[in-house]
Amino acid sequence: HGRGKLDGDEEICFEGSEENQVLIAVENVAFGFKAPCILDCKVGFRTWSPNQPADKIERKRARCMSSTTSSLGLRVCGMSVTDAASGGRQVFDKAFGMQLTDSTFVGALRTFFSDGNGGVRSDVVAAVLEKVSSMKLAIQSTPGYRFYSSSLLLAWDSASVPGESTHMGSSPRVVMLDFEHTQQCPLIEGHDAEYTTGLNNLSEMLSGMLQMS
Repeated sequence: HGRGKLDGDEEICFEGSEENQVLIAVENVAFGFKAPCILDCKVGFRTWSPNQPADKIERKRARCMSSTTSSLGLRVCGMSVTDAASGGRQVFDKAFGMQLTDSTFVGALRTFFSDGNGGVRSDVVAAVLEKVSSMKLAIQSTPGYRFYSSSLLLAWDSASVPGESTHMGSSPRVVMLDFEHTQQCPLIEGHDAEYTTGLNNLSEMLSGMLQMS
């Protein structure tokens, strides 16, 4: 048996693991959802790290320049929307995200947060906005790190009851992922402003959706 800590205070055991072994626990952010809606959004204006091969950097640079990464610091990498009433699921791939523009990006967000009746789930949008704002503050208080090519994963349950979506089990979830190219840069002062600018743009679009709902 191996033992470890999950979320800082929950101890878990693994069959066949050795003591003092470093383990990675993978979280299912849609656990407990009946009709999960999931959005993977690349955040920041640069999706490569300085130590990657030059040819790979150029490919990623070209992808950034031809997408909303270069203008918004955001790019949809994939999206899955489940209709709670019918059980039908719409899947949007990377090509969909590459075709989005500054003016159509918010339309993709409206599709993601759809209430199934032409509007959006304002309670869910408000909860996600609060979590994004908290994440921005956390990054601003973490100087010296650069979250190159990191993503934001948004998840919510379209089967949740409006006004009760913040209850445990059906609460919208916002998590950072893809830390492969994250770097600690002690010689660079300040936080990752490119990442927080992307979060600012996302927050502004979410706030605009609330004002229109």
